[in-house]
Amino acid sequence: MHIIIIANHQPAALAPLTDNGSLATLPVGGKMLIEHLLENVASVQHSKMTIVASRGFNSLRQFIGSGERWGLNIKLVTSRPNEPIASLKRRQPSMFQGKVLLLAADRIYTKSLANNEFILQQASETNAKLAHQNTNAHSEDLVQILQPATSITDFKEYLDLNLAAARGEISQISLRGRERALGLTTGYRSTINPRSVRLGQTHAGNHCRVDKSANLHGTVVLDSSVVIDRNTEIKDSMVLQHTYVGEQLNLERCIVSGRYIIRADEQVVLKLADSFMAAPLRKGMYTAHFAGPLNQLMGVGAGIAALPLMGAALVMGLWENPYQPIVKKTWVSNYAARAGNQYRTFDTFEFNVNNRAMRKLPQILDVSLGHLRWFGVSVATAEELDNRNEPWQMTRDNSPAGIFGTAQINDEHDTSTEERFLNDAAYVQTASFLTNLGILGDALAKLTSGDRENRAEVQVS
Repeated sequence: MHIIIIANHQPAALAPLTDNGSLATLPVGGKMLIEHLLENVASVQHSKMTIVASRGFNSLRQFIGSGERWGLNIKLVTSRPNEPIASLKRRQPSMFQGKVLLLAADRIYTKSLANNEFILQQASETNAKLAHQNTNAHSEDLVQILQPATSITDFKEYLDLNLAAARGEISQISLRGRERALGLTTGYRSTINPRSVRLGQTHAGNHCRVDKSANLHGTVVLDSSVVIDRNTEIKDSMVLQHTYVGEQLNLERCIVSGRYIIRADEQVVLKLADSFMAAPLRKGMYTAHFAGPLNQLMGVGAGIAALPLMGAALVMGLWENPYQPIVKKTWVSNYAARAGNQYRTFDTFEFNVNNRAMRKLPQILDVSLGHLRWFGVSVATAEELDNRNEPWQMTRDNSPAGIFGTAQINDEHDTSTEERFLNDAAYVQTASFLTNLGILGDALAKLTSGDRENRAEVQVS
């Protein structure tokens, strides 16, 4: 069976949210609509899968790739916005040959699509509705799933779907993030005072900052990279990614995206000229946006300079441990996943030698790739991050992972994960340019003192 996912729907009623992409790329519960569909359809037996996309095709292709992250093999095909199925079939008849299952990426299917009986039950009703489109499809060849599904036709439905997802009312939507307090779920490196959540449920993505004087009532959804300023009241609303919400605003049943405040119930779109009320953050308001590329550039230079040392470390590894001179490890990267509130993992390697500095030389390459910074908290495994349960352990999320830091300098062969995270929390509270210089001085002092450890028991920092 060939599965075709239609992701070219761009309703005018949802402008400006769909100005730069189709409805399928809008976030619901911290993920694009199409990502929820791919998770749902991943277990359906099929021979091939095609996604038909229009505006935002390049960003969608970058996000989906080949579909490997869902265990799928996906081909992307371009179309014009809102192109009907009949037109697609006339233009690309070969794509509709044989048994075809059509799915719309602009809705949430509230039942598992792996249930083949459910799919077959839709066939008769669907083909009757497709007949007037002149698709010339036979009932045994073409099936389009219509129900049960939650569709989105206006701002109110879009807001209600996100609020319901945050409350956990839709079983087919799995939210990303961790529960930090009662009624508060956040992604990585988000700072929200639990006292700001007033009798409701707040779901926030990565890199969100909410001032402690702000109040979040009812159900509130914050996408990634959202900043809420002082004395702002938000009730039953959502704020899309890369958005700043200014001081003393009172928002109820609203969708905020960049300079736009949308009153969902009234279908009213307001574009603000005052950037102190609401503004986009995409172009960067903080110098932190430049820290990553600068670190990478310095990592490239240091990596080239360290190549002779790496060759010497490899020789040492072959001498000390000829059967395993290099050890491979997996850590959580500073890079966010292509979508949603998750961070990628990355594989790195170490030279299996006793000298700590020589062992960790390959981390310079990880800096040049953007997985690490020069200064920051210690790297951790996904399992270590998932097993945290104390609020202070989440403090480390407010700083990127780096080669140098308090935990890395204090790292001993018997250091526990809890001690490491405690040192990370201390670093986050005191991090500054002078602090980093002091840490670098301590690292150089240990290097010149010939500090050596048991290679088998040390965790990479």
